[in-house]
Amino acid sequence: MGRLQFEYSWPIRGWFPGKTTNSVRIRKITFLGEINGFLDEIFPAKSTKPKKSRSDAPIAPWSNGISSLSTCYNLSMPLTPRAVLFNTDVRAALQQAWIESRPGLTGGHEEGGFVVQDADGRFRVIRWPRGRQDAIQVPPHPKCSVNDLEIVASFHTHPNTGNDYLQEPGETDKRAVRDDPDLKGADYVGEFVVTQMVIYLIAPTGRVREMDDTQAVFTE
Repeated sequence: MGRLQFEYSWPIRGWFPGKTTNSVRIRKITFLGEINGFLDEIFPAKSTKPKKSRSDAPIAPWSNGISSLSTCYNLSMPLTPRAVLFNTDVRAALQQAWIESRPGLTGGHEEGGFVVQDADGRFRVIRWPRGRQDAIQVPPHPKCSVNDLEIVASFHTHPNTGNDYLQEPGETDKRAVRDDPDLKGADYVGEFVVTQMVIYLIAPTGRVREMDDTQAVFTE
């Protein structure tokens, strides 16, 4: 038994002891007693993180030489989309990809990548080659892996905000994830789509949901 206090500020939905919430913004919640695994869906770990270091993992030839180490994730806990998205280095990599997409009304290009996890639970981001205005080529990823590392998520950007472009995931995006047999790993949570206002998640089933406001993720 113990006392843990969390201070977060983002929209959340779910159940808490003695309180049901529905799209409310909660600043501070204090839990008494044992903290169960379901909380990781809502609150990513924010403590006991080692300092960042460069990855010594082999880099895929199509990754533009970009591979970033991230912090460890407790392998005994079920992996959740929020745990991946709010990992410090994953967020930084998504923000960097968004900046490199040159977002604006037109003229931007898609960027993307894989989030992989090593045997010690560390997340790493391996970027894809630069895409086009409204498309990007996904490199080979047999058995939901790359460089012998398990893929736990993928992502790409939708940088063009003009009327001729979709910000939210389109049918092509949904089918690409749903119909890809090599994106069905046991721990694969889906594909994040980064837009100007919202970060979406396309689940392995093709279902889409909003994860959070883009700037809230980038500035957390």
